[in-house]
Amino acid sequence: MMYRCDLGSGQVLQVENLGDRTRVTLACQQAGQQQQATSMFSTGRWVDVPQVVAMPQGFEVHLFTAQGVMTVQIQGMMMQAMPTQVAVGNPSVAGNPLPLQTVASQEKSAPESPAPESKIPPMAPMAPMTPMAPMPPMTMGQMKMGNLQMGDMQMSLNPMEMRMGNLQMSLNTPNTQVPTGSPPPTAPPAVPATNRRFCPQCGSAVQPSDRFCASCGNALASVTN
Repeated sequence: MMYRCDLGSGQVLQVENLGDRTRVTLACQQAGQQQQATSMFSTGRWVDVPQVVAMPQGFEVHLFTAQGVMTVQIQGMMMQAMPTQVAVGNPSVAGNPLPLQTVASQEKSAPESPAPESKIPPMAPMAPMTPMAPMPPMTMGQMKMGNLQMGDMQMSLNPMEMRMGNLQMSLNTPNTQVPTGSPPPTAPPAVPATNRRFCPQCGSAVQPSDRFCASCGNALASVTN
């Protein structure tokens, strides 16, 4: 059982017997400030209702137990237990008794059920990234031994030649562009050795009909064989 007593000036006293021990709680609330002090005393079980009396120097709590009367002195927020006095019959208590109120014991009250926690749904795992598709192999067309063909481009490895449409390239000959199907170029007619003429200025060979040397530009009017 728990008892509550209003001491005035914002002070409230609570006394509770817990088996062989007594818990005394003093709370004070003044000018927006709140203080609380709690003490436990070995008293034994109560045999009667405790008494709270106002004294000139504070308050006293008298606990009636099987071993006698135990007094707890209260001054301000300080609490101190006095030696137990052997009770003979129903002892009279000096001072001004204060009224007590019976309240439900905190030890016997059913524990409050905790508020249900809000359940946050777990985050869905991230979907794995789709791997990139491998690049398809490059189509090389028909590949023959020594020859490579891709579309309209043909390449020969021996000798090293490449042909694309009407264009043909070869690494063994100077890079020339010869249209496919056209006749090979004709070489200029050979000049007989007896009709060869030379420039007197630079010694380059010239044609009989040349008036100027194609190499140095010298006039060939006086050129002789």
